[in-house]
Amino acid sequence: MEKLFLVTVDGDLHTAELPLQRESLQVLLDTFEKTGAAGHITWFVNENVHDFTRNHPDFLHQVIGRDDVLGVHDHYEPLGDIAEFGEAVEFSRRSKERVEGWLADNNYPSSVRCHRNGCLVQKPNIYRALQELGYTHVSEIVPGDVRKDHNRNPALDNSDIPPGINPYRHDYDNFLDYTSRLGHFIQFPAMEMFLNPCCEDGFRWEQMRRWDEAFANSGVETACYLWLFHPYEVMDQQRTVMDWEIVGMLEEILTSVQSDYACKFVNIEEAHQAMVGG
Repeated sequence: MEKLFLVTVDGDLHTAELPLQRESLQVLLDTFEKTGAAGHITWFVNENVHDFTRNHPDFLHQVIGRDDVLGVHDHYEPLGDIAEFGEAVEFSRRSKERVEGWLADNNYPSSVRCHRNGCLVQKPNIYRALQELGYTHVSEIVPGDVRKDHNRNPALDNSDIPPGINPYRHDYDNFLDYTSRLGHFIQFPAMEMFLNPCCEDGFRWEQMRRWDEAFANSGVETACYLWLFHPYEVMDQQRTVMDWEIVGMLEEILTSVQSDYACKFVNIEEAHQAMVGG
């Protein structure tokens, strides 16, 4: 069984200090370079909140220069519990146009088709808005998870979705149907395993083990593992300085998924090519 491992980073920086924001992003770039993951990372930048195109252009140049994939990460909490279709379109249009405009201004290919909803919110109106804007690659499903958004409104209920499922196609209204093979979107299910040295084994490896066992039992020829995390996870708890113990843990994790699990790093576009052929 071929094992593909996607490292995806949601651009929530959770500090107003621009030097610390920049340091956290650069530390991630350096760690990915050191561990052989550079060029195979998917970045979902939170443009509406953190204004990456204005505040972090050097980071964006490095991302594109390495052949990482650039997507957008929108948090819809400002729109309330039920985001109306038109509101969601305009909210996400702003971030998409700014990112694509920056790419075009810098003579890079300017089409952005990858998106992740903040708090992994899963709602038909939002998916319909993303379809309207031309997004095709999404990643919100977290098998077995139930959670709320930052406003304490329901965000998702994936309690009936099993671990170890590969990307699947769906439309805006059947995103929970992981058996679907047709539709506008390609959904990349995720594991959220926060970096935390206080965890029993330093990292939620049990999720990786559950996915690995499920894939082995399913008999698939290619398995797609996807991990999501955030730049603020390599800061201290107060988000005032970098936590170098956690940075070291990140390096060990990236080494382990290659040596212990025999995974190959791929970005979301590379996984698309491998899993569904284009």
